[in-house]
Amino acid sequence: MRDLATHLAAAAAAHTAHFDTNNNVNTPPHIWYLQPQNNSLVNLIPPPIQPSLTHPTLQAWATHMFGTPPDAINLWIGDARSHTSFHKDHYENIYHVLHGTKRFVLYPPCDVWYMQLRALPTAQWTRVGGDDGDVPGGELQLRPLPDAPPVVWSVLDVGVDQGAPSSTLTPKEPPPPPQSPPQPSPPSPFVAMVHANEVLYLPSLWFHSVSHVPCAACTANPDVIAVNYWFDMQYDVKFAYFKALDRAAGGGGDGCGGGGV
Repeated sequence: MRDLATHLAAAAAAHTAHFDTNNNVNTPPHIWYLQPQNNSLVNLIPPPIQPSLTHPTLQAWATHMFGTPPDAINLWIGDARSHTSFHKDHYENIYHVLHGTKRFVLYPPCDVWYMQLRALPTAQWTRVGGDDGDVPGGELQLRPLPDAPPVVWSVLDVGVDQGAPSSTLTPKEPPPPPQSPPQPSPPSPFVAMVHANEVLYLPSLWFHSVSHVPCAACTANPDVIAVNYWFDMQYDVKFAYFKALDRAAGGGGDGCGGGGV
């Protein structure tokens, strides 16, 4: 596992160095985050390497608990600058950190009223100029996709300092004017620091924002590597309760999904 992690980090460093060469001197390196999802570990990693990344005992236990095999097994690799905004997944998530530390900020489904869900236009990062191929150069621009439907997503902001105490979590929107009715106090999030060789069970429909804490002692590979197992959730009374709360809070759907941890 250590040799594989070092190899992955070296490949990522070479990828970033290519970006530096193609950008202006004062432009910071692009933030890379390997997270294609959709069963990426099985589909993209050569079979001889897969056993060094997966945990058969953990997978067997989770399969027994949920009564079904995983829908997807995903590989996640990122550095300290990559993080994921608040969202939820329609999966039971078994998250296994292999290297470094992941910081999860969690809100249960009953806090949907606080998550500031909005229907947002769909867009895609597109590279403009530079080279073509697997390792392109040029500038990244966010381009709208006019034919794609809007995506319901949380605009709750965790702030720039991902290492800040949870009490500093604040919404992007300004506070209501004084004449507005009193608002309920913001709920307190759960914060979980998941270190190497530790596992987090992230229940379906829980809102979560994820950031990376590199391994300070690992000079050869400070990046964060994790594997997660997605098991399909049961659309039972829990989902019905969530939908009722969502609609009571003014929501119009069960969006705000799509992974990214």
